[in-house]
Amino acid sequence: RGNYWQARAQQDANFRAQLEDYERQKVVNERRNEELRQRYNDLLADETFKSQNCRICPHCRRVVQHLGGCNSMICGQNYHGGDVQSGCGRPFDWSKAAPYVPIANRGPQQVKTKLKAPGEQKLVVHKDVQCDTCHNEVQGIRFDCIQCSSLTFCEKCEQRSTLEHSNQNRDQQKQQHVFRLIPAPIEEKRGIRSILSFFFRK
Repeated sequence: RGNYWQARAQQDANFRAQLEDYERQKVVNERRNEELRQRYNDLLADETFKSQNCRICPHCRRVVQHLGGCNSMICGQNYHGGDVQSGCGRPFDWSKAAPYVPIANRGPQQVKTKLKAPGEQKLVVHKDVQCDTCHNEVQGIRFDCIQCSSLTFCEKCEQRSTLEHSNQNRDQQKQQHVFRLIPAPIEEKRGIRSILSFFFRK
């Protein structure tokens, strides 16, 4: 059941808006991160090629590719003239030139969601309501057993505690109990409409 985000969204309009904003930004960031990963892969392929086929001009530090022939090179053009490009134009020996060192592999930069996940945001507090497992004031979703006169679990204890409660009923051949899921503090006498009930199956 995780953090019950969808259940909260059904009960709390503010939480639903937060969840929708978070999901929208998450989709945008996933697309952006995919673009960054592709750019990084292209860069990595280019760096690998240069490390295998290029060296550094000892005079101007320009990256120079060797297309074949002897080791006599002129930075920025063919040794025997032609194909003039940017470069210092000074001669050097290819065999003595320093090899190109690729950029360190640190992985692609990732865009992170600026919004906190709804489950990481500040939880609502059910004032003066204690969890029967940890005995702390209930925060987040409150779980009340309908059949038991007084049995309440907090969101952190719910999964383990309700399972134990369900197993006890099963061992005693009793009907499985129903828990009321209460995402926000309510007044019991008029809070029934804001409660989402669910059943634990055998």
